[in-house]
Amino acid sequence: MKKIILILLVISSLNSALAQNQGERFKRIKALKTAFITDRLELSPSEAEKFWPVYNKYEAELNELEFTKRRRIHIERTKYESFDAISNTEAKKLLTSFQDIKMQTLKKEGEKMEDLSKIISPQQMLKLIKAEDDFRKELFKMLRERKGKRF
Repeated sequence: MKKIILILLVISSLNSALAQNQGERFKRIKALKTAFITDRLELSPSEAEKFWPVYNKYEAELNELEFTKRRRIHIERTKYESFDAISNTEAKKLLTSFQDIKMQTLKKEGEKMEDLSKIISPQQMLKLIKAEDDFRKELFKMLRERKGKRF
């Protein structure tokens, strides 16, 4: 009995440590993204002071929409053995739900661009779009390189 309790304590400690590490990883990535975008947009301190609260607000909302979509996919996958087991009616409901999330995402992206265009120039908006794409590519490249080293 003591061994079981000890094992459960170790497992819960590991889960807690992994969650903290993951939280730290996300903080580091966010800091890298902030520096990357600030550099690419050549934001002045006053522009950055206005830009980042608006940008972060929309990024949080967009991330929540993406999380909702992934959660729904996971729930549906665990509910059925495979998507082949879903009835047409259930599949249509799920597709409608995904379409709604996609529409909400597009709306949020539009609102983000509209609000940010009040803070930065049109040229900087174009640089932002490119910088976000470039950062995503760099991040995937770094992850691929790191994964290759682990194996």
